[in-house]
Amino acid sequence: MLNPELKMPAMTQYIDGTGPLWKGALFPFLFITIACGAVSGFHALISSGTTPKLLANETDARFIGYGAMLMESFVAIMALVAASIIEPGLYFAMNTPPAGLGITMPNLHEMGGENAPIIMAQLKDVTAHAAATVSSWGFVISPEQILQTAKDTGT
Repeated sequence: MLNPELKMPAMTQYIDGTGPLWKGALFPFLFITIACGAVSGFHALISSGTTPKLLANETDARFIGYGAMLMESFVAIMALVAASIIEPGLYFAMNTPPAGLGITMPNLHEMGGENAPIIMAQLKDVTAHAAATVSSWGFVISPEQILQTAKDTGT
């Protein structure tokens, strides 16, 4: 919990904006991620019709707006830390869209029916292909790690 080991490298080969998750340079996205919290806190104060009506005194607006900005910025930093402490291969396997991994997901709504064994076999194939694709990017992960994480998180 304290001082978690950061497993994502400080820079990856995707710093030029060619990564599987988003297209574009790192620096605008990084600052938007962190500053978005501050912008959201400001919007919580001025864009909501409820917040101004709840203020007893107009001078309280600065405290509420600043507090909201700090809390939203804290959430953004925690999201960045959470993304950095998991294995990079797992991060890319979880966050890359199926099309980016070259896979088509089976229809999971049919899991309870008679097609369940077929769907389970398709899921194993999809997981193996996703693991191979992410590993080819230099972030090694096994299908078993993906399946275990899904089991551990209840998905």
